[in-house]
Amino acid sequence: MGKQKENGKIKFSFIKSRKFKWLIGVPLGLIVIHAAAGFLLLPYLIKQQLVNQFDKQFGRQLTIENVRVNPYALTLTITNFSLNDPDGKQFLSFDEFYGNYELFTFIKRIWSFKQIRLKRPAFNIRINKAGGVNFADLLPPAEKPKSQDEIGDPVRLSFDRIAIEMGRLSFADQKRPNEFFQRILDPVNFELTDLSTLPDKQAVYSLQARTAHDESIQWTGNITVNPLWSEGHLKITGVKKPKLWAYLRELFDVEITSAGLDLELSYRIDGRAQTLQLALDDVTYVVKDFMLKPVEGDDELLGLKQLKIAGGHMRWPESKVEIESVHFAGIKGKAWLNERGVLNWQELFATETKVQQEPPDESKQAEPSWQVLVKTIGIEDSALHFEDRGPKQPVVVDVSDLTLQLNNLSSSPESEFDYKLNFNLNEQGTVASSGKIGPFQRKVSSVIEVSQVSLLPFQPYVSEVANLELKSGQLGFEGKLLFHEEGAPMVRVTGTGNISEFASEDTLVKERFVVWKTLATKGLVFELMPNRFEIEEISWSEPYGKILIAEDQSVNLADVLAPINKAGPSSTDQQEPVAESEAEASTPNEPFPVKVK
Repeated sequence: MGKQKENGKIKFSFIKSRKFKWLIGVPLGLIVIHAAAGFLLLPYLIKQQLVNQFDKQFGRQLTIENVRVNPYALTLTITNFSLNDPDGKQFLSFDEFYGNYELFTFIKRIWSFKQIRLKRPAFNIRINKAGGVNFADLLPPAEKPKSQDEIGDPVRLSFDRIAIEMGRLSFADQKRPNEFFQRILDPVNFELTDLSTLPDKQAVYSLQARTAHDESIQWTGNITVNPLWSEGHLKITGVKKPKLWAYLRELFDVEITSAGLDLELSYRIDGRAQTLQLALDDVTYVVKDFMLKPVEGDDELLGLKQLKIAGGHMRWPESKVEIESVHFAGIKGKAWLNERGVLNWQELFATETKVQQEPPDESKQAEPSWQVLVKTIGIEDSALHFEDRGPKQPVVVDVSDLTLQLNNLSSSPESEFDYKLNFNLNEQGTVASSGKIGPFQRKVSSVIEVSQVSLLPFQPYVSEVANLELKSGQLGFEGKLLFHEEGAPMVRVTGTGNISEFASEDTLVKERFVVWKTLATKGLVFELMPNRFEIEEISWSEPYGKILIAEDQSVNLADVLAPINKAGPSSTDQQEPVAESEAEASTPNEPFPVKVK
């Protein structure tokens, strides 16, 4: 039996047999070969192939410090990986890649990985001067879209954990001629657990990222790959001056000098139905300390203490948007008309870009229009400064303590919204208005109240047409405004008005010209299309006027009301003679009817 006893000792003779040596030697040899291939040969081949292939196919330099393979634990570790762009700048690097494959799950025909982990990866995305991205050469060529039958079932994959630890993401745009744009997220931490392409297997993910300016991104949620479904929560806070404005600065002559942005929302993506469905809920968007100024000059055009959009909801493909509230606080705006009568905002935002519109494709089905509802828009503690720089002396109008509330703004063609507006005009006067507006029907119904509005700021307009200086005067009005584009009349204003404590001076002789205590109208009716102007009653309290007749029989009234610029038009200002037919067409057939009862 291969067992012998000699001198009281038992010897196993079969151990020395050839069969036993083969039985033991072959497995041991295979183990040694497996170990040598796994620990020694495979790391060398992986490293050499990666380095050679990136150099040969893409002209990119790749350096790897070390590759380790454990053939028994089925793990792969790559350390100090660095891949450069063709120009030598670093594109991708990481301190360590670790992957752990689970062998026995292959029995279930699943490629299962216990862990995929990247430590300190750095990903540098750049847009070059030609507008291309620095990784375009790494992308596979575009292929013709395949049908679901051609694609077939997805590969059966499973990942217990995918993680990015202390990553860094850099984005730079070098194509911009005026400013180099760069944004860096550091650190970036990401974790995804239980990801699988098996049907109805749900994974959990989490992403945290931060910039050097304490701007942060927090993104958490759940996802199913087969079928596609995901829901989660996104929160972006502390975003400082939005450098993305640099992309628009080439089109507009303004810049954002400061701003803080926050965004928070919940979302759901559902691909289980035939049409992909997207839902956003509880959307909150906040802008703080916003300032806008022209690129040239130090004038602040627009300041905003806070804009808050709250309670936003969106549904696709239903094309519905609903917002609970939009609130503006602390608006400080500045605008002016230049000598040519052009508003400064028009010039600052004017673009020369011409978009060539293509003829509509009648065969293409029209996309559904969006249904939008904003329940409340509010403005408070705001002010506007306006100047008309056309006259020799600018006309300055200051609006302060402005409040505005709009309710139930809708994209529905039949919709109407309520409004309420209040503000002070040049500190002393007050203006209040409320009513309804139908934007798509082009109709307005409102009540207006104007009180103690000083006439003095409008002196430059008077100086343009008369040798007259306003010394005092206040305007008041109470009434209603009706406008309907398809109505008759189109415009109708009714109410009562007054000008009180009015005093003026003849600037030629420096003496009082016209003065009164109160000039009031009752039953005022002003209409357009058809035209009509009626006043039921005019009352004039304590009027005074000074009329002088000179030796040449001229009256001071003519001198006071004579145009300031008495010089005739220059040759360059002479207009072409107007044809008789054109003159007749431009002349009203009937004078504007005015009636005082």
